[in-house]
Amino acid sequence: MADSWAALADAAIASGQLDFDPEKMDGCIRYCDDFVDKLQQLRNRAYRELYMEKLAIGEPDIETAQAIVKKFQEKARGGGSIAQESSAVGYIDSHIEYVRQIRDALQKVRDNYQATDDESATNLGAVEVQQ
Repeated sequence: MADSWAALADAAIASGQLDFDPEKMDGCIRYCDDFVDKLQQLRNRAYRELYMEKLAIGEPDIETAQAIVKKFQEKARGGGSIAQESSAVGYIDSHIEYVRQIRDALQKVRDNYQATDDESATNLGAVEVQQ
């Protein structure tokens, strides 16, 4: 996914046909940052609340109950037969990374726009008008 957003930013920059409102772009970038914050809160909550030390289903004495508790623990945070990205926490982590990639692509376009705009202003200011 990182490559697709980076490619989008590169294509927008390379085309030279970028037209946008910098303030709206800044708003989009802030929205991404806010969304990452909310996803991180959700991730932390999932990490705390979905992992159960015990379920009180007889795990001290029943082997299958122990296996069930272990499976729930792995599904919450990953581990054992559950890949990290397949756990609840890992799934949220993947969303956080995706939103960060979007934000980074938007920021790259925004930075390039500002640099080009600044350069154009400098170049225009250096032009002497013949009278």
